[in-house]
Amino acid sequence: MAGSIVSPKRVLMTGWISWKNKNMDDSAGKMRINIASFEKWYANQIKYHKVTGEDYDLINKNNMEVVVADYWKRIPKDSFQKWYDSQSRYRTKEEREKDAIC
Repeated sequence: MAGSIVSPKRVLMTGWISWKNKNMDDSAGKMRINIASFEKWYANQIKYHKVTGEDYDLINKNNMEVVVADYWKRIPKDSFQKWYDSQSRYRTKEEREKDAIC
């Protein structure tokens, strides 16, 4: 009976080895993760994100106040409203609908 009990460590190691064999490549003496596995992980996490440029440029060009919360950049409402009132390029949904009626 004692021989049939499997330790949690062994179960975890078996799972790790199985995952490693499917998702990692040992080439040229370096462990490399395959792209599909990385993209799956990347899509399911919140800490890291790709920077496209436009939103980052708007923040820098307009000296908007930025607060980082849970790894996300946030612009306080008063800072955003101050910027929004000072520009004419971007419009809210309500403003676009109002313009379409006129």
